[in-house]
Amino acid sequence: MPDGAQKELLTNLIRKAEFIHGELLKLQDIILEKGWVEEYQNGQNQHGVKKSSEGDTYNQLIKNYTTLMRQIMEKLPAQTSELDEFERYMKEHGRRSRDDDRV
Repeated sequence: MPDGAQKELLTNLIRKAEFIHGELLKLQDIILEKGWVEEYQNGQNQHGVKKSSEGDTYNQLIKNYTTLMRQIMEKLPAQTSELDEFERYMKEHGRRSRDDDRV
C-alpha cells in the first residue's frame, strides 16, 4: 500500500478512535449518575430491573475502541527503546561475566 494511502487509513482510524473516546466519556458520566441498571415496566404486570442502555452501548463502544487502538498500534512505525538497543548490543557482542573483568 502506498505511503499516502497508509497515512490516510491511519488518520481515519485515529479520527474514529477520537470520536468513540468522546462518546465513552459522555456515557461514563451518564453511568456514574444513573448506574448500570434501569427499571422498566411493560404493561401492568411486567416490571423489573435490566441493564441500562447506556451500559450496553458503553460495553460495545469500548470493544470497538480497543479494536481500533490495536489496529492503530499495528500501523504505527516500530519504536525502539534504549533498553531494546542495549539488549540487541548484548546479543550481538555476547555477554561477559563479571569474572571476565578480573585480572
